[in-house]
Amino acid sequence: AIKRGETLTQLIERAGGFTDHAFIEGAVFTRQEIRQRERERKQALAQELQKEIAGNMMTGTGDSMVSYSEMRTLLADLLSAEPVGRLIMDLPKLLSSNGANDIQLKDGDTLHVPSLSDSISIMGEVQMATSYRFDPELTVGEYIQQSGGIKEKADEERIYIVKANGAIEPYNDGSSWFSFSGNSQL
Repeated sequence: AIKRGETLTQLIERAGGFTDHAFIEGAVFTRQEIRQRERERKQALAQELQKEIAGNMMTGTGDSMVSYSEMRTLLADLLSAEPVGRLIMDLPKLLSSNGANDIQLKDGDTLHVPSLSDSISIMGEVQMATSYRFDPELTVGEYIQQSGGIKEKADEERIYIVKANGAIEPYNDGSSWFSFSGNSQL
């Protein structure tokens, strides 16, 4: 049980810290109130989409290839997905900051620290979405090539790296002046 006013670093210290097998960079912190806000935003989004779909159907604009019932099914799928309530954080940085920017705990908070991970997953519009054993020698582009390369429908401008802590980093192969390095840290 947490104590009133206790912070995340205090709780971790009280619990004895982490084992040698802990993958701290992949820790997942969730909070009930964030989950509730996500649920409310999803409801608002679904209402906006429903209005837009209905308006498009009445005026004959939008994608005529998709039926109203298919759109309703998509909306139902959106609403049925349970929100996570994840607070993305750099836990190693938080722990090394000597209490600066610490998180005050609330009832219902959870922190899941997985075991060390040694895999990289490639998903989306690639020939074969799969996971590979992590090799620090390989670049993002090489991992994509190992999955058979991108499909014809792939949007090469919108390739993202999802870090173990949940942070999202746009990937660019270095072809733009404003790009991140083509050798993004995996």
